[in-house]
Amino acid sequence: MRKELRNVYLPTRHLDGLLAELTANLDALKESPDPETLKRQMQLLDELRITLRVLRRPESGYEPSLPRWQVVRGRVLDEPARPPLPGYEEAVKEYYELLTTEGRH
Repeated sequence: MRKELRNVYLPTRHLDGLLAELTANLDALKESPDPETLKRQMQLLDELRITLRVLRRPESGYEPSLPRWQVVRGRVLDEPARPPLPGYEEAVKEYYELLTTEGRH
């Protein structure tokens, strides 16, 4: 948990104080486990959890997306279509005729 807290931007002095005390208590617990220090560490973790919950409450609702440039990708629809490959239309017609005749059998 200590590693994660170092990477988080903590905007208030209260959170900075909690982090400092949590770090000091963790170091003290590593050296000599003490019931009072462990109890205080649990209290600090609860305070941190409550504080973070207040700072970032879950919200339901609409969140607009970031503005972005609208880009037309591919061909523009107003341009005339390219002519199909020679024989393509006839091959498609034969394919669908074959499908319909197979479906009747």
